[in-house]
Amino acid sequence: MMSILKKLAKKVPAVRDHLASVKTLVMDNEQLHGDNEKLHDHNEQLHRDIGKLQEEIGALRELLAYEVPGPEDWSKLKKLKLDMVSHERAIAATDTLNLKINPLEGHHGVF
Repeated sequence: MMSILKKLAKKVPAVRDHLASVKTLVMDNEQLHGDNEKLHDHNEQLHRDIGKLQEEIGALRELLAYEVPGPEDWSKLKKLKLDMVSHERAIAATDTLNLKINPLEGHHGVF
């Protein structure tokens, strides 16, 4: 009895269209799950690569005896930057974009 009802329902165009759209959605969902798994694997690989690169950076820093500047060094640099900016702001009103440069000796045949 159910198969007869099912056959009759499939003859209705709206039901056929609905079943086709459901089938398409199911296939899209399966494809997205596959893509999600690939992206998850790629993400894990990238995290492993990051770990390896961080180890290499650490080894290179030890090899070159490179030390990361501490907070006190950064504060000195920041103070220097602020001093430079305040100087630039102080002279900005009278300064020009193009510096006046005297011609070189011997320029245009002048010796």
